[in-house]
Amino acid sequence: SKTLMEGLFKEANQWGNTAFTLARYGNVLGSTGSVAVLFDKQVKAGGPLTVTSRTMTRFWLTFSQAIDIVLHAMQQEPGTITVPKAHASTMETFARAFVPDGMLIDVVEIGTRPGEKQCENMVSLSESLHTDQDDNYFYIRPPKNDLVLYQGKEMFRYTSDQAPQLTVDDLREMM
Repeated sequence: SKTLMEGLFKEANQWGNTAFTLARYGNVLGSTGSVAVLFDKQVKAGGPLTVTSRTMTRFWLTFSQAIDIVLHAMQQEPGTITVPKAHASTMETFARAFVPDGMLIDVVEIGTRPGEKQCENMVSLSESLHTDQDDNYFYIRPPKNDLVLYQGKEMFRYTSDQAPQLTVDDLREMM
């Protein structure tokens, strides 16, 4: 549904006088539906912490970072998807960030749910052909019909398993 929404908004720039820009980012710490709420409850109950997969990776952002990304995206060319070069962690590392020092709580793997991805993909191989970047962001531009623009461009992916990894201390500081 997110991909469909992005496509609709990119297309909407061709019609009418309203300009649409987009921001694509990972998980916002403490937001509604966040696994952080579950981990907090599980720690208060004495554990265990349940993860679907210890090695599953996800991107993490603070509320402030998410707001900054949206504001930055609003300054881009209509139809551009702005993607932060966010950091990620494994779910086990994320879960352990909730356990106070000195407290022993197990992290239990309960298995992935149908359709659940092992990592998040922020820039796909096909999108990379029309993606620019700076130190902090990727800018996925609307594709052009001119194939010459894409010749010589190297394809890449930006996924949570390849991104810089956060430590328990990094995550605690973010929280």
